[in-house]
Amino acid sequence: MSAVIFQAKQYYAKAIFIFSLILCAVSSVISLIQGNIGLSFLCGCLAAFLPFCLSVYWVFFRHRSNSVNVMSVFYLAEGLKWLATLVIIALMFRFIPSLLYLAFFAGYFFALMGNVILPFLMKRSKN
Repeated sequence: MSAVIFQAKQYYAKAIFIFSLILCAVSSVISLIQGNIGLSFLCGCLAAFLPFCLSVYWVFFRHRSNSVNVMSVFYLAEGLKWLATLVIIALMFRFIPSLLYLAFFAGYFFALMGNVILPFLMKRSKN
């Protein structure tokens, strides 16, 4: 495994752990203020965070042969992330009747921004 991929693997493992703590803390605070809004916010966060974790696992932590094209692994992980996101959102809309859509999408975009920003902040603070 190249040093760059190993370093990215370490950053993403740490970023997933830190961001899961942040999501739990923010969702808990919102739930204490208003329970139903906190649940909807948490559902939105999970709709973005779980597919992100799936794609990171698929790219960095899944064992694969050396003959596999690296770019095809990234494209497949991105496709899996889109599919998982669509399925999770559809299931949440279908089976959680008290879901507040504004809070849901606030949590969804919060998690999306965190997925993008946190690894870069970690890499920047390391240097």
